[in-house]
Amino acid sequence: SGVDEHGLLVEHMLTLFAEPDPNAAPLTQIHTGHPVMVLEIRHVGPQNLQRFYHVETLDHITGWISDYYVRRKAYVYNKDAEQVTLFDAPEGAEIGQLPNVAPVTLLQPQDFDWWQVSSLDGSVVGWVPSTLVKESPERDFLLGTDHAHPCENCPYFLP
Repeated sequence: SGVDEHGLLVEHMLTLFAEPDPNAAPLTQIHTGHPVMVLEIRHVGPQNLQRFYHVETLDHITGWISDYYVRRKAYVYNKDAEQVTLFDAPEGAEIGQLPNVAPVTLLQPQDFDWWQVSSLDGSVVGWVPSTLVKESPERDFLLGTDHAHPCENCPYFLP
């Protein structure tokens, strides 16, 4: 995520590198908020103080990214309800609910439409439409209002 801890957009596009090194050849750029699966974690640099994640995007692109950009939690939010409904499978049966703006761990982004999430303590697991997963709990991200995002029509922008 290119969003800082205050919910401000710091970087719009994030670079995936060929190696776990900020000076390595860039492979591609991905949009902030793009979900990835972590394949490997490697400590590099002087005294192994830098951490890089080897990640794979939903488009099956792999590369290395600094741990600064990897978020371990996201937030679920449904502007039309007080809670977010969880399903047993994409477009499956309703199995539970989480309160709005509940922090979650992204377990498995199945595709661009449905993602499996769990509560931070792991007690609640289910599938939600990807449009209900937000990268920041800040009001502008939850409501999709103008927060100086340079391209609201990007395919990976989570409104």
